[in-house]
Amino acid sequence: DLLVDSVKKTNRVVIAEEGWKYYGTGQGLAALIYENAFDYMDAPIQHVTGADVPMPYSKVLERAALPKKSDIVNAAKAIVPAALVRK
Repeated sequence: DLLVDSVKKTNRVVIAEEGWKYYGTGQGLAALIYENAFDYMDAPIQHVTGADVPMPYSKVLERAALPKKSDIVNAAKAIVPAALVRK
């Protein structure tokens, strides 16, 4: 109910997770939201995930494989009308 109430308020969804895009928690959340709150959505769900690669052991490569703050911000900006985005 919490997710559906949030969609009713904002009419938009960004799901961010470190895992892969498919078969993860985010995909399950997206399905739940589409099934229960589709009529309230003004834009498609943005799903920000890690790169589609096995998780590297190197810290440098790990940082490259994980989603960044800017990825999440850009996903949110992609579904918000330009008039509402602060420059």
